[in-house]
Amino acid sequence: MNISRTNRPLLGLFDNDSTGRAEFERLKNIKILPDTIFRQIGHKGGVFAGTLDMPNHLNDVSQTFQNMGLSLPLPIEYMFHAEILNLAIEQNVLELRSRTTRFADNELPFQINASEHLGQYVPADMQYLVQKLTDASKISFADWVCDRESEDFDVFTVLFESLAEVLE
Repeated sequence: MNISRTNRPLLGLFDNDSTGRAEFERLKNIKILPDTIFRQIGHKGGVFAGTLDMPNHLNDVSQTFQNMGLSLPLPIEYMFHAEILNLAIEQNVLELRSRTTRFADNELPFQINASEHLGQYVPADMQYLVQKLTDASKISFADWVCDRESEDFDVFTVLFESLAEVLE
């Protein structure tokens, strides 16, 4: 299908986690549309790619991670406020697992629970930020969150404003 013939823009949105940032970084030489989170791909302007912007309520945690030389992983599910995410966890809508990594010492190799270590730098009500979502729970969360009040989606203001700019 030739996108330029549809008269509708094609939009791609990357999570602001390591995979999403790496993919979006591949587009670093492509111009960013002013006042948006999107890059315009191609000269005809019908294809756009963006990445999630860090919501204000996570700025302090993000800064703490940056001070340690780390980037806070931000899948779209973690954009929501802690109250919503903790309710979803309590209701078994979101399933989390610890982030583990292998310590690469040839003489003493072992697994490290990164969630336990990093949890000390995150507020108690945001411990999910240092854990990994199971892929299986992402769809159930998407279904569940659709029934939330519209003000629960205020964390997407930058995204919505950017979309409005692109679709103008």
